[in-house]
This record gives sequence, C-alpha cells and structure tokens, in this order.
Amino acid sequence: VWDGPQEQPIVTHGHTLCTKVLFEQVIQAVAETAFKASPYPVSLSIEMHCKPSQQRCVAQILQQLLGDVMLLPDELVNLPSISPDALKHRILIKGVVIEKLAMRLPRFYCSVPRISASIDALHKRLSTTSCKNAGATCVAAAMP
Repeated sequence: VWDGPQEQPIVTHGHTLCTKVLFEQVIQAVAETAFKASPYPVSLSIEMHCKPSQQRCVAQILQQLLGDVMLLPDELVNLPSISPDALKHRILIKGVVIEKLAMRLPRFYCSVPRISASIDALHKRLSTTSCKNAGATCVAAAMP
C-alpha cells in the first residue's frame, strides 16, 4: 500500500508500471467476495509504504468495510484454539512496515500495550519466535 492522491492510499507494485488501484476498492472487493467459495479464513498481507496520515486512512477503511469480520488482536486471547475451523468467516490481517519507513513513524502500531501483548500471545501460540523478519517489522492493524 502506497501513498495515493488526495489522501487515498493505493495498491500497486512499487516502482513498476503496474496499475494503481485505490485501497478502498480492493478492500471492498475482498469484503464482497471473501467467503463466496469457502467459509475458511482469508489472510491479507499488507506491506505498508504510506505516511502516518494515510496509514490512519487504511485503518479506517479496514474497520468500515470489514468490521466484525476482521480478527483483532484482543480476540486472540479468548480463542480456545487457532485453527481454520475456529476462524471461519474471519479475515486475518498481517501488516508489514518497511524498516526505512518505520524509522520515521510514531510507534502507534506495536507500542500500544494491549496490542503488543496480544501479538506476543499469538506468536507464542503459533510457536513463532520473533516479531521481526527479513528487514521488516510485524505490526497489527491498530484501529484509531
């Protein structure tokens, strides 16, 4: 996800001649079609290249269009198991902020204690040892 015109984030493959699509249109399409073929969870991986104001826009779009279907970090603590059956009709979001961008951002993603604790709990439950990976930082979609 990249900064777009008029504070509208876009989805594209950066620095290429790929078509640019509004992030809102992509998430609307996901919301409309996510569970047409299967009830099992849908996973979105978002590589964030946006400035903070457009990241807030991304969070608002996710919250408005996906609402209760989106699995939030707080909900992980109360799940008896993390299995495809337990997550039917849910959308999981993994956000990645590129390190050079993360250096300029306020730490509102992983700095909120309740979100950090939930992320830590998820990593332990999934036997994941680190929240850092290949030069990128794992973050949760924090809703304002």
